[in-house]
Amino acid sequence: MKFKGTISLTMVFFGIVLYYFFIDIPSVERKKEEKTRSSKVLPFDSDDVEVLSISKNKNTLTLKRSNNNEWKMTKPVIAKGDAKAISSFLSFLNKLKFSRIIEEPAKNLNTFGLDKPTLKVTISTKSGKTR
Repeated sequence: MKFKGTISLTMVFFGIVLYYFFIDIPSVERKKEEKTRSSKVLPFDSDDVEVLSISKNKNTLTLKRSNNNEWKMTKPVIAKGDAKAISSFLSFLNKLKFSRIIEEPAKNLNTFGLDKPTLKVTISTKSGKTR
């Protein structure tokens, strides 16, 4: 009956392998996903965006998504929007990441020249969140 030790070591080996595949690997992937999500400037899902507004000085451009995934400009004039251009712009915004954080939380934006931004982008999602 020398097989008892071999069987028990085989069971321990399979236990370690199962732990590695079902617990360790998913937690590493979860941590990696959290890190990429926390490094994003504007964390949002591009498909959930309902209204996109871009303001520079006193000029505002507002785009609204219709039911059949087409975009329509509502400000300053009413016109049809270019879905490909808007999609690529939303993709660009979604991929923006912080290169470094200087001060957390920023108390005085004037020090960095950010007290009066020249360009302001506002995104409203289907769930009602505005960023």
